[in-house]
Amino acid sequence: MELKQAMAARHSVRAYAAKQLDEAALDAILRAGCAGPVGMGRYENLHITVVQDAGKVAQISKATQKVTGSEDDPLYGPPAYILLSAKAEVDAGISFVNAAGVMQNMALAAAEQGAGSVIIWASSQGIEQDAQLKADLGIPAGYKAVLGASFGYPAQADGALKDMGMTISVNRV
Repeated sequence: MELKQAMAARHSVRAYAAKQLDEAALDAILRAGCAGPVGMGRYENLHITVVQDAGKVAQISKATQKVTGSEDDPLYGPPAYILLSAKAEVDAGISFVNAAGVMQNMALAAAEQGAGSVIIWASSQGIEQDAQLKADLGIPAGYKAVLGASFGYPAQADGALKDMGMTISVNRV
C-alpha cells in the first residue's frame, strides 16, 4: 500500500475483532513509530509500552473512565494498546508533538497492515493519575505517560477511503 492509500484508509476504529495483532504487523507498526519525527532526533526522550494482556488493557480502560466520566469502554475493547511516554523534564509541548508524530506513523502503518487504531489522549491521563498502574505497565522512572492508542483488526471491514480534498481551512500569505 502506498502512503497516500494508507492516509486515505486510516480512520478511527471503535470496534475490534478478538484476534491479537500478528507479530509481523505489530513489528511493522512499532518500526514505523521508531521512524517517526522526534525533535532534534532525541529518540531517547520517548518510550513505547505495548500492552496485549487483556487484564492490563481493562485496567487502562477503567483508569480512562475516571478521566472521561464515561461508563462505556473508552478504549473500545482492543487486543493491543500502545502508550507513548516521555521524559518528564522535556517540555510538555515538545513531548506531545513528538508523541503525535510517532503515533501517526504507527496508525498509518496499522492501516497498511490491514489493522486499525484510535488515538485516546485521555488514556494517558488515566495512566498518569494511577501510580500503581503506571508501575505495573513498566513505564520507566522519570517518564510521563503522554499519548495512547488502541490497535487491532477491525470487527468489520471498512474499505471506505477518506476524501483527500482540502477539509481544513487554509490561508496563504
